[in-house]
Parts: sequence; structure tokens; C-alpha cells
Amino acid sequence: MNEEESTSETNSIIKEFNKYLYELYKTNNGKNTEETMKITSSFHCIVQPDFAIESYIKNIIKKLELDKDEYSDDLYVFTMHIIIYLNRIIDNGYKLNNYNLHRLIATIMLISHKIINDKPYDNETWCNFCGVKDINLMEIQILEYLDFRLFISIDDLDEVFKKIREIYNNNKIIK
Repeated sequence: MNEEESTSETNSIIKEFNKYLYELYKTNNGKNTEETMKITSSFHCIVQPDFAIESYIKNIIKKLELDKDEYSDDLYVFTMHIIIYLNRIIDNGYKLNNYNLHRLIATIMLISHKIINDKPYDNETWCNFCGVKDINLMEIQILEYLDFRLFISIDDLDEVFKKIREIYNNNKIIK
């Protein structure tokens, strides 16, 4: 496979991931209320990020070097883990909004990367990748939201794959 094909494959995986994330965000969007801010204080930005979540995710994936052809399978598994963990958090009542999405996704990416990789980056490197200082606290809070349930079964993967296919088949587009 040449460089152009690998970029296309990587972009396709990221695009499908973002479509799913967008649908999840639409159905689980929480208002920026005082109650939400108390619950999500470490994830809640004071000012809404001025860059798209897709760009943010692509930037982190590039820094992880998962945008290379030989890592497309790893990227696919990585995005599936992120989706499953995000679904579990939402199932526990967590609401997404424009003020918490970037930091939440970054922290779930960190945890997914640690689970999948034999030699993951340390948290200090992740702070640089994500542009946050309190990644340690956010990681602990995500693990608590997940009740430390990090195991992902084949059934979990199948369920997410079916949802992604459904979104793809319905031709829902992120603008």
C-alpha cells in the first residue's frame, strides 16, 4: 500500500469515528448547567474550545503516530476502545457538552492507549499531546466513572461495529 492509500484508510477510520462521536454527542448533549459543572469540574473548560473535535483527535492520532499505514489496524482497535469507554460513561449518566468533550475524549484516548500498547506514553507526554495540565486527575475520574471496568469483550466490539455501520449506512454527515 502506498502513502496515499494509507492516508485514505486512516482518514476513513477517523471519519467513521467522528460520525459516531457526533451521533453520540447529539443524543447525549447535556446543557452547561451549574449541576453539570460540579460533576464534571476536571473535564469542564471555562471557555469552549475554538477548534473542532475532529481536528483535535486527528492531531493526537498523528502525535501517537497511528496515522501511518502499518498502524491502521491499531487505529481501528484504538477508536473502538474509545467508543466503548465513552458509551459506558454515558450509560452511567454522564452528559457531553461543548465544554467537556475535548478533555473527556483526550483522557479516554490516554486510557485506551495504555490498555492497547505495551509501551504507552507517560502522562507528562499526554499533557503535551492534549494541551492539558491535569491529566492525572482526569484519568482517575474516568477510571472511577468506568468503575475500573476496562475489559472489552468481543460482544462489546460487535455492538459498536453494528452502530457504526448503521450510521454509515444512513449516510449521516458531520458538518
